[in-house]
Amino acid sequence: MFTNILGHHIIGNKEKTKIIPTNKGKIMENTIHICFPARKGGVGKTMLAGNMAAYFANDGYRVLVVGTDSQEDITETYLAGTDFDIDNHHTLVEVLNGEIDIHDAIVKTPEFKKPRKKLQTYSFDMLPGGSDINHYPSDNLFVLRDAVEKVKSEYDIIIYDTCPSDSESSMYVLMTCDYAVVPVTNQASFKSVNTILGDMELAKECGSHIECLGVILNNLTRINLLDKRNEELFREMLGDMVFKNVVHRCTAVTNADAYNVPVCSFNEGERFDDLYYLYLELKKRMGVI
Repeated sequence: MFTNILGHHIIGNKEKTKIIPTNKGKIMENTIHICFPARKGGVGKTMLAGNMAAYFANDGYRVLVVGTDSQEDITETYLAGTDFDIDNHHTLVEVLNGEIDIHDAIVKTPEFKKPRKKLQTYSFDMLPGGSDINHYPSDNLFVLRDAVEKVKSEYDIIIYDTCPSDSESSMYVLMTCDYAVVPVTNQASFKSVNTILGDMELAKECGSHIECLGVILNNLTRINLLDKRNEELFREMLGDMVFKNVVHRCTAVTNADAYNVPVCSFNEGERFDDLYYLYLELKKRMGVI
């Protein structure tokens, strides 16, 4: 028996064993909306959004990932194992325009294997943003919130992959979400934290209830003295706002992304616990048991 990259267990080259999806009905009474905003590319917002979605789905939560970045990196990554066509698909832009029903734009990921449970799988849903989503024009700041209102009762967690710039879609996300977590990698990206916090305050003045759960230190090396100094600086300046768990640089993240699967479903022989412990801390800060 061997296992393909999507976690489908195959006997010989003919017969497939039964795959047991573990996603059930909605778990939580109230849906939680969360985003990972950034004003600089390369800080790991898409990686964090996708992998946190995977961990929640792996634990049985109903998850929807909404793409609000016109690059659609998260869509290309996790829908690669389906018949999804990146150049010919329904998008969030069409939903916002009122051209289609939101259900018609939602796509399910392949079944990913659950870690250390060989015959069980999980998946989550995705809503691709579209190439024009970054600067979608609207006089209604709640245009995104109104769009997802129709499906929010079907999900426990809705995660938004944001655009790494000051765009209309970024503000729509802040007007929609309950929580934001800001990823940083170095002092250059740290400068954007105050900008994002300022955007959140502006969103709250306009009627949003968003709260910042904290700052995640991502892609740091364990032995680099500059990274260690940066971590000390972040913690000195921001205190408990910085997550205790740091995501260190690791080949598991790169390799999983190359094979279009979440880290937790990639290779049990190459375990990477940073994201798992980050997930547990994220749940705690969200108040999710």
